[in-house]
Amino acid sequence: MKKKVLILLLIFMILALFLVLITLVFKRTSLNSEEFINILEKNEFEVKNIIREYNYNFVKDAYLGKSSDNWNIEFLILDNDEHAKELFNNFHKEYRNFNERKSFTIIYGLNYNVFTLTTSNYYMYISRINNTLIYVKSNKKYKEDIKETVKMLGY
Repeated sequence: MKKKVLILLLIFMILALFLVLITLVFKRTSLNSEEFINILEKNEFEVKNIIREYNYNFVKDAYLGKSSDNWNIEFLILDNDEHAKELFNNFHKEYRNFNERKSFTIIYGLNYNVFTLTTSNYYMYISRINNTLIYVKSNKKYKEDIKETVKMLGY
């Protein structure tokens, strides 16, 4: 009887350790405003605060990064994860309904979501980590530059 209890306890501890490791490996870390600005400015983006463009109480901060090639990336900080999830879902539902030929991917992680859409003319990238979102909609020719920038940001 004691042997069965010890085996069950050992199995439970192994599962708990496994879950902790999975959480650490598959969780992403969100940026704050200062980190977003610093990373983009080091890569020759012009960054400006655009919070006035958002008339929602749940948007706490918003920035626009403009690349030297003239494509933009937006960074939003929301008041909580639920509002970020809601905004992410609204964005990707809107763009999935594009009428032109397209391919898209949606990823749901532990504390993040990613949506990409490629059409004949556009590339869009939306990513949420915790209560933050980044959003890009640009000419398809900048797709690789966007991917590289998103990777630098960790989104």
